[in-house]
Amino acid sequence: MPDPTSDHRVRHLVALALGVLCVVYLFVQAGDLTTYVILLGLSCGAVTVGHQAVLRAGPLVWTAIVGLILSYLGLLMAVGLLVVRLARTFGS
Repeated sequence: MPDPTSDHRVRHLVALALGVLCVVYLFVQAGDLTTYVILLGLSCGAVTVGHQAVLRAGPLVWTAIVGLILSYLGLLMAVGLLVVRLARTFGS
């Protein structure tokens, strides 16, 4: 049985850190196909961790929510950029 006094602060902060990492990686990436695939994997992992963190109660649950929103934005951008890059590569 889990400890009821546990507040899961570390899990919430990790979700926020991964969400920020997804957004930062969008701006520092080189722009080729490999970096888009890496961003897609990073975003999928961040979304998974974010969902697990949001389900845990604690005083910093708002950080997990912000991290989850940033992770979804990173995932949306990763899919969009990957689709455009693949269309340009195989379209011509």
